[in-house]
Amino acid sequence: MTGNGQSSINQIQDRIIDELAHLDDRLEKYEYLIGLGRDFFVPDGGIRSDENAVAGCQARVWIKAEMREGRLRLVADSDAMITRGLISLLLRVFDDQPPQDILDAELYFLDRTGLGTHLSPSRANGLTSMVRQILSYAEEQASRARD
Repeated sequence: MTGNGQSSINQIQDRIIDELAHLDDRLEKYEYLIGLGRDFFVPDGGIRSDENAVAGCQARVWIKAEMREGRLRLVADSDAMITRGLISLLLRVFDDQPPQDILDAELYFLDRTGLGTHLSPSRANGLTSMVRQILSYAEEQASRARD
């Protein structure tokens, strides 16, 4: 575990787990994700480009990353509400964290909330692709910091 970012990542995951603790079934969890997707703020700025597209998702997904003051800043969007909800959770966990802390993190909130198991196979594959893309951005920035 490195730095304060690691504990922040775990604290955020724990808050998400607490928020979802009262949702018992798949339908309630989907409704929660749709609500998050509706409320998810996406700043203007050309996020929806081929350069930011995430391959392997059923819905169209875009994730953009940049470094600011040693932290990975993420913006994302999707054309599907459930996917936007998933993205909003991933960004809550990973946005504004040091890249190495992202790489060192154990992403456990998906399993503990049941979100990972309640998704259709195509959505689960898309979620894996989104996480992989964020980790790729973090790895790229962490290796630049090491050089």
